[in-house]
Amino acid sequence: MSRLFTVVLMLVLVSPIFPQETPKYNGKSATEWASQLRSADADKRYAAAEALAAMGKQARPALSAIIKALPTAEPQARDLLREALVKIGKDAVPSLAAALKSNDASVRQAATEALSQIGPEARSAASALGVVVTDSDDAVRVAAVEALSKIGLDAKVAIPGLLICGRYGSGELRNKAEGVILKMGKDAVPRLSESLRSSNRDERIAAADMLGRLGADAKGAIPSLTTALKDKEIDVREAAGLALTRVKSATPGSPDPTAAFRDFAGTWSGEFKPSPVDIDRPMRFTMTLRLDDHGAGTIKVDYGNPNFNESYTLKLRAVNNGKFELGDQKGSMTLKDANTLAVTWGKPGNSRSLELKKQN
Repeated sequence: MSRLFTVVLMLVLVSPIFPQETPKYNGKSATEWASQLRSADADKRYAAAEALAAMGKQARPALSAIIKALPTAEPQARDLLREALVKIGKDAVPSLAAALKSNDASVRQAATEALSQIGPEARSAASALGVVVTDSDDAVRVAAVEALSKIGLDAKVAIPGLLICGRYGSGELRNKAEGVILKMGKDAVPRLSESLRSSNRDERIAAADMLGRLGADAKGAIPSLTTALKDKEIDVREAAGLALTRVKSATPGSPDPTAAFRDFAGTWSGEFKPSPVDIDRPMRFTMTLRLDDHGAGTIKVDYGNPNFNESYTLKLRAVNNGKFELGDQKGSMTLKDANTLAVTWGKPGNSRSLELKKQN
């Protein structure tokens, strides 16, 4: 027994003296193939890219050379180099994240596509991907959103970029970018709340919209949304107000701000004399109110007299107890009876009131 132990111990101690053979492909190591990527011969460069792609993880020693070869590689060779990077996997992620800063769109595209194929193991590149989701190149944006969708919750750091991408992207890209955030659910709320304080107006609007779409999962953002009601931009205030209504109406135990408006839907008409407009004759006023289940609605208004007529549609947000907001104006509706609606609206010190009759 002691002799066997001695033999095993000697083998363990002696084995480092005999280094493992360097992996090769077609007789060349990854380092040798990496050197060939700098050849002036396009065929040799292609052969090197093909070999490194075939070596998989064993191409790790050539990582730096592969990244450096991307800008000048021919399209087919670049595809093979991207394949090699994907097979190297997690070890390639830092280098790929750095490649996202390249001035060459084809390099940024290759890097984002590689990160997308690497999947969840590319989580450390989430922040860098959050920058290129607003890239000037369509293919880069698409690949970046796809990569973030595979990273999952670790993509939270990319929410600001995803918000902008969702707001300005094409239909499919917008849906994918918003889908990444919605899939995070309540885990996205803290980051979305931070975006409500962004210096970027569009990011604030998009953040409010996403919080509203998260419904009850966004109840933790109610204080931030309430603060956003005082935003200097009216579009942000409207988005925050609608989001608040959606979140509260979807939260069990919260009062339904749309309840008082159920009886107001429909078409109402009446007459009023606009004051400060210098028109002697009373004006005909017809209002059609439509409201969805989340407190967002529209009021279509037709008004005029034989000499004047105008029609427009306004966005309405139900607040509570019959109170509403129309842009930067506030108002209220009250049913005097089943067929008579009293409406008051305007700005402080400049409001108007009228009674409207229900139209069948």
